[in-house]
Amino acid sequence: MKSEFFVGSSRRGAEVKKGEGLLEVETDKVNVEIEAPDDGVLKEIKAREGDFVKFSAVVALIEKAG
Repeated sequence: MKSEFFVGSSRRGAEVKKGEGLLEVETDKVNVEIEAPDDGVLKEIKAREGDFVKFSAVVALIEKAG
């Protein structure tokens, strides 16, 4: 299954809080907002808006703050 990827309001280098919405993923059946799993800094976004990504793909990296 492939999903279309949309970047949220967070940008590389931004501080993020656990539970904060980062990205949106859209399939033919559902739209899902991906939340930050922990506090940290958004280190990298591995896909661009409009890209099609596989279900289990890593699309962002969050580095622990401090």
